[in-house]
Amino acid sequence: MFSILYILVGVFPAVLIGVPAFFGYLYRLNTIQKKYGPEGWGKKQTARKLPQFISCKRRIHQIS
Repeated sequence: MFSILYILVGVFPAVLIGVPAFFGYLYRLNTIQKKYGPEGWGKKQTARKLPQFISCKRRIHQIS
């Protein structure tokens, strides 16, 4: 991304856009790893692919 910005718009805009975006990405990755552990990124990607299940809040012994 930085290389493309550097070629298209120049040095200063590439630095002003690329550096904060890089540190934002590292911060996001760090928070994911703190929350889910070292394999957090893979777990988050897998969880995104899984269907959301509907939980049934009815007791098993309850007589209909």
